[in-house]
Amino acid sequence: MLHTAVVCPFCPLLCDDLEIADEGGRLELRAGGCREARTRLAQLEPAGEPSVRGERRSYDEALAHAAALLARARQPLISGLGCDVDGIRAALRLAETVGAIVDHGASDGLFANLLAMQRQGWVTATLAEIRNRADIVLFFGTDGGPWAEVLERRVLQPEAALVTEAPARRRLFLGPGTPPPRTELAISWPAETLHRAAAILRARLSGRRLADGFEVAAIDRLAASLRAARYAAILWDAAALPREIAEVTVAQLAGLLLELNRTTRAVGLPLARSHHAVSANQVCTWQWGVPLRTRVAADGPEPDPLAFASDRLLARDEADLLLWISAFGDLPLPRGTRPTIALLAPTSTAVAADVVLPVAVPGIDHAGTAFRMDQVVAMPLAALRSAPLPTVADVLDSLRERIASSP
Repeated sequence: MLHTAVVCPFCPLLCDDLEIADEGGRLELRAGGCREARTRLAQLEPAGEPSVRGERRSYDEALAHAAALLARARQPLISGLGCDVDGIRAALRLAETVGAIVDHGASDGLFANLLAMQRQGWVTATLAEIRNRADIVLFFGTDGGPWAEVLERRVLQPEAALVTEAPARRRLFLGPGTPPPRTELAISWPAETLHRAAAILRARLSGRRLADGFEVAAIDRLAASLRAARYAAILWDAAALPREIAEVTVAQLAGLLLELNRTTRAVGLPLARSHHAVSANQVCTWQWGVPLRTRVAADGPEPDPLAFASDRLLARDEADLLLWISAFGDLPLPRGTRPTIALLAPTSTAVAADVVLPVAVPGIDHAGTAFRMDQVVAMPLAALRSAPLPTVADVLDSLRERIASSP
């Protein structure tokens, strides 16, 4: 059977041009997509076995053990959250039952963007807007990352655009490493001081002079190109920036965009890493009115972007149980000695967790919804094969019901 116009669940771009053949349960990419999609499809396992402390158990036994662990926990952490919208909603329902902290397993870049945006605002756009209108694209601190191939084909150099003729698109680059193909102006800059580069570029755009000792000729050429653009787009990847400068770098870029919009049109595109952190944050925000990194307290959700970060909680042993969700198979389980419940895509690799519950893969084994990296568009995921495993939402709701009904 051939599935057409398939949305790929393995990347935050959520490309919808894939053709995938189901060869007796084995999925093959026939058209569209990218190397990552082809690789991930080839790695899919048909099913998995639930286990308790490394020993195979029935699904019901494994669920019972997981529910008992959750019921005893004083401060559980629900993280990973690599799943579809329904799975994330179920995770929030479970958190309300057990008083858990909720965070995504790879949310550092997300929060660098969120904190900068909350403090001063920013101007961003959808992928389609950039595809159809941008005449200059600045890659700031990134060459496009894991999505470079798809960004090129789907956004930067598309075969067709909404308007009659797509704009002639110039490409600029500032950062470490190798510039993307067809770059017109490239400035090599070390990753650890990219926040200074953003501040200097912002200052020169606003006409401010700098103290002696700064070499600004190349930055001035970059500023002149941005100022002359009819529609500039600045791309960055906060998760790839050094952690200690990520937020301040994004804040400078947000201010730079506001400065440009005084005289022309300019937008940002924060490139989101995979794992569907954008979906998780969107659901948390509309369900609870606050973003991720939130604890369910007696008087309601209590957010704290620093105290409730997953890696901090795990490093300091401030969570006495971890429930980890990685239904797409791209979030490695953190190591540690705390009790751990893992909801994972089927894998033949041994997993060091107290309870392992294999789950169906969204967009492969069951239908669902996920948000694209531009945070506006929710894409439908289709079921491509029949799998004997429950969804993340089914498993989490079952755990919640078991805990709620226990004496």
